[in-house]
This record gives sequence, C-alpha cells and structure tokens, in this order.
Amino acid sequence: HGEPLGDMSNFDRLKDKLQCKPFTHYLQRFSYVYFDSGLIPEDIFQIREKKTGLCLERIQEQQQPHNVVLMPCGGGEGGGKTPELQIWHRGNRDPSRKGKPCCSGIMNWNFLQCFDAVSIGSKLRTFDCEIQGGSINQHFTLDDAHTGQLFWRHHDASSRKGGDGCLDVVQVKSADSQFVSPDSHCSSTVEPEGTETVRSSGGEVAPAHFRLRSTLVIEDSGGGGACALGVGADGPDAVSGFQLGFQRCDAEDSGQILHAKRMLNGLQITVGETNNCLDSSGGSAILVYPCYEESVQNYNQVWHIKDGHLIWQQGHRDLRVDAKPLPSKDRQHQKGTFTMQTCVPKPGQRLRRDKLDQDGTFLLRDADNGGCLINNGRDELAIGECSADQRWRELVQSEQVQHVSTGNCIDAGAGESRPILYACHKPRTSRNQKFKLVDTPGWIQMEGTWGDNGRKRWFEKCLDHMPAEPISVTVQKCQRTEKKGTRWEKLHAEQPLERRLWEQAEKPPPGALPLGGSAAPP
Repeated sequence: HGEPLGDMSNFDRLKDKLQCKPFTHYLQRFSYVYFDSGLIPEDIFQIREKKTGLCLERIQEQQQPHNVVLMPCGGGEGGGKTPELQIWHRGNRDPSRKGKPCCSGIMNWNFLQCFDAVSIGSKLRTFDCEIQGGSINQHFTLDDAHTGQLFWRHHDASSRKGGDGCLDVVQVKSADSQFVSPDSHCSSTVEPEGTETVRSSGGEVAPAHFRLRSTLVIEDSGGGGACALGVGADGPDAVSGFQLGFQRCDAEDSGQILHAKRMLNGLQITVGETNNCLDSSGGSAILVYPCYEESVQNYNQVWHIKDGHLIWQQGHRDLRVDAKPLPSKDRQHQKGTFTMQTCVPKPGQRLRRDKLDQDGTFLLRDADNGGCLINNGRDELAIGECSADQRWRELVQSEQVQHVSTGNCIDAGAGESRPILYACHKPRTSRNQKFKLVDTPGWIQMEGTWGDNGRKRWFEKCLDHMPAEPISVTVQKCQRTEKKGTRWEKLHAEQPLERRLWEQAEKPPPGALPLGGSAAPP
C-alpha cells in the first residue's frame, strides 16, 4: 500500500555477511519451474476468433473446472484495462521435446488454470495446470501464424503438425432430448449410416452406425431437420461433460453419428466421438454417460431399435427418444435491464458524465444509444429521459456512486448480478457498493478485490444493459473447423512485467555454478 518498510540496514548487512545472491540466481536455479513451465511467459495475449470478433474468456466458478466462452474483447486503445480473465499465454512443459522445454498448453495469466478438454465434442474448460506437461487433456497449441487453428492434443508443438482435434465455435443447440410414450407422436427416426449391421442376442438386427434425425422445425435447418449428438454440458446430469441434444443436421459432422454394438439382450449406443454411451437413468432422463461393461449388467444402457425409432424398454413400455423444443427466448435477458458483466468497451456499458455542474453532479449519458441512467421509481436502474432529477455524484472517498435526488447508492445487488439503488453504506463501504467512474471508455465499474491470501479473487465488473450472450467453444475434428472457416489469432500481445524485469535484471555470469549445484530438475 505504499507504506515505508523502515530501516533495512541490518538486513542489508546480513545479506552481505551471508554473501546472498540476487533473486535472479534463484530463478535460474529453478528455471525448469519458472521458464520451462511458462510461469514467467515470453508474452501474454488475448485469443480472438476472427469470424465472430470475440475473445476467449474464463468464467470464474465457485470451484473448477471453469468454462471458457467467447465474449466481447476488452482492452486496446481507448478500451480500458484488458480483463484478466481474457489474458492467456503458453504454458506447461512439452514432454514431446528433448529436455521438456516450454510449452505444451495455454494458461490464464497469473492463474494456474489451463485449457482442458477430455474428448472430441467436449466443452473447453480450465483446470489446475499440470505444469510438467503430463496431462494430454491440456495439450493445446495456437498456430496463429499459419493455419489459424487452435490444436488439441497436438502431435508436435514445435512443428505445428496438427492434432487430434481443433477448437471450434459451438453451433447453437436447436433442441433438447426427451422420452416420449408409445401413444405420443415421435418426430425422430433412425437413419442408417452405411450398410454395416449388428445383431443382438435376441435376434434384433440394427444399423451399426446411424443418425437420429428429427423433423422438428428449427431455424437455419435448410429443411434438413435436426440430428442428435453429444453437446457440452454442465450440472449433475452431465457427469461426462455431455448431454444429448439436437443440432442442424450436417453430413460432415461425425459427432452426429451414433454407434451400436451388441449388449445383453439389446444394443449399447456410443454417442459420436465422445467415448460415452446413452443411459436412460431408469427412464427419468436421457444421459450421455460413461459406458458400462456388459458384465455389470446395467440395463439403463440397453437400447433397441423398433419401427425406425430408438427406444428404451421400461418393463413392457417402449420409451422413444425424441427432440424437445427449447424454452422460449422470452425468458432470456429483458432488454434494458442492468446486469454486472466483465468490463469491455461495448454498447450497453459506455455511460459517460454529461452536463457537469459546479456542485460536482452530472448526468450519466449512454454514449451509444442515447438516454441517461435513471432511477425508474422502484430503485431499479434503467435508461430513460435525461431530466434534472436523474443527476449523480461520485463519492470518491467512500468509493460510491450516488443518485442525488434519492440519496441512494448504486449497489451490485444479491449475487452481484442485478444492480439496484440502495441506502448508501456508512461509515464503511462494502464491496457491493464500491463503484467508480472510468471516463474512458465510460464505465461504472465495481472494484475487484481478493481474499484468503490471494487464493480467492473477485474481478472488476461493470454495469451493462445490453449483455452479450456467452458462446461456448468445443473441441471438434480439425477438418470440420477448417471447412467452417474457424480461425484464431493473438490480440494485443505484449511482454508482461515479470518478463521485462527478468530481461533487465543482472544475471549469473556464463559458466557460473548455479545455487545448490546443477540447474537440471531433480
């Protein structure tokens, strides 16, 4: 906090007596930890998907894994501070190369959180970095200079020869899945893929590979309907990281092909390339779940194909798998409602001081859409008419923003998700009301902070009445991402402070004996 440390002369004399070395000697001694693992990176950057113009952002959860989604990019000239959750760098040692130098993965700067994916089709998340490079789920390489692909489980990080998969933008899910009873209409039928068949012990002959195609009318289907596949998911019903959903049918998408093999008196169904199987959960839900061995005799994973439908038998009842329309979009964000979002220079967040008076009060005008920030009469924030009773003042000492006519202050609200006006905290301001005005680009920003000796972080957030919808990203076959035109690039790359300090610092002379002996890892 800028406080003086006091007289350090005794400490200096002790360092001289013990012949202590500069900290750079320590870093060089353990270079395999700090440099080979990328903890002191050469550069840091955002990762932007060219077609959408959006950047990868880590969504901070209560516990890992944390989802990574596409959101509007922050930073840049006039764009304010770059959000920490959008800053990445290469990290983790590369076990495929001699000496295991850096790097085999991608790490969130200043956090030991690395890109992680379990299989083709799974959502991109972050998990604790395995800095020795031992987790192949964390092997990611950004080839921004050549193919523009973000490779997963790359075959050779140094030569950019590709990988088992590439990062792709998720096609929006068109429908969920559900069970329907025999007396209800079922829009989904089995469509064989190829001529190979499989015969169950009961004599049932079924296609070994097939699509489950629904005639459900969806947007942008081109009349081809929607096909079932495993889509990345969260929650207690997504143990595998997947759920069964429906997307626009795509003949090039191998993830939409289901695979049948003989099991007990029916068939076990593997979902695309997820290495997981359909599970009925006793008839209560359709899950994408780790596959059971036949010896376990788990009948939740025994399926049948009858009259062109995929079914699970509940006693003498046949439950058929079908598409289920998604809930109405009317339940999504209500236009004009303020939320708390990552601070980026975008419409909905740019609220700038206007008509500043001698008493220090001002209007807060929407720089993109007109109108001003107002109290709508119910102590809720809204955009409305720029009238004299909608003036504001910034209480710099207490770090609050106050609505003049009511005397109330901006408050982040319950869960820091829906900001409101509330009685100003006195004499001490809690985090919920710690706001400041950032004139460029024009934010009303809630202060970030930390706790538990840095193990817990609360990030800066800004008022936003036009929040962007997060777009998930998944690992797909590289052929598919190349065909779609998905391309990734570094944005706002720079050398971080810790690397600059290392470059400028005095280092051990060439040939000097490292602290403790050899610099090689134990």
